[in-house]
Amino acid sequence: MNIYELQSKRRTIRKFTDKQIDYSLLEKFVEHARLSASGRNLQPIRYYIASKVELVDEIFKYVSWAGYLKGAHSPSFEERPRAYILFLYNEQTITNPRWDIGAASHAIQLMAQYEGLGTCWMGAIQRDKILKTCNISNEYSLDSLLALGYPAGSPVIEDVHNEDIKYYLDENGVLHVPKLSLDEVLIK
Repeated sequence: MNIYELQSKRRTIRKFTDKQIDYSLLEKFVEHARLSASGRNLQPIRYYIASKVELVDEIFKYVSWAGYLKGAHSPSFEERPRAYILFLYNEQTITNPRWDIGAASHAIQLMAQYEGLGTCWMGAIQRDKILKTCNISNEYSLDSLLALGYPAGSPVIEDVHNEDIKYYLDENGVLHVPKLSLDEVLIK
């Protein structure tokens, strides 16, 4: 699969199978994400991999899923992710690491897609509870996390023009994700 196909097939996944992810693969993702672009090369991001079943189960309690669908497409306990990668930073070092985190998160998302995994980048999370659950030092702040697992379904992309961009479930329970067309986003 070339990079164009990889990007066009990458979708946010919110329901996963029960297949576990090899920890070395998660480390490989972080190894390559750390090479992502970094403003002034400050490299402020620190990563935490949660893959032990008990820890993943606990973190699952502190994340909110599919806001537009009001719980209709939230994963059941059996469909939960099999790992999380947390994006951490030290507020004493940098106050806004979001550009760096965006680049690193996208790198992981593409690598995960290549390896057959699905991801969901999440910011609607209970940060303090997750940090405490993971026993992470209070010198770090949690920006966001990436939920990972093997997909249990395939969302459908739809090009739209000036229409509602809220994702939705059709009558068969398939998730549809409207995306503005190229003509809508490219200013000529």
